[in-house]
Amino acid sequence: MEQLNEQWMTAVVDALSDLQAARVAQGAVLEALVASHPSPVLLMRCWDRLSSSLVATVSQHKASSTMAKPIEAYTLEQLAAWTDRMERCFPQVRGQS
Repeated sequence: MEQLNEQWMTAVVDALSDLQAARVAQGAVLEALVASHPSPVLLMRCWDRLSSSLVATVSQHKASSTMAKPIEAYTLEQLAAWTDRMERCFPQVRGQS
């Protein structure tokens, strides 16, 4: 039984490591796409619409839930982090959008 638990934990750790590596790689690809976008103003407008809708949905779920879910706070943090990244890539765009 102990060996089975150990194998299970190893499999979970491996799966989480794979997910983390994929997340890092996808983040790098997304940042490259953002930085090279041909229309920063359009990109920021689209991001503002998309992210504000997601933030509103997650915030509503968070407010109406009786039990705190870490994924909701994490989602809000990640959306804010991507907004910051985009604003760093295109600081001049914020006033134009």
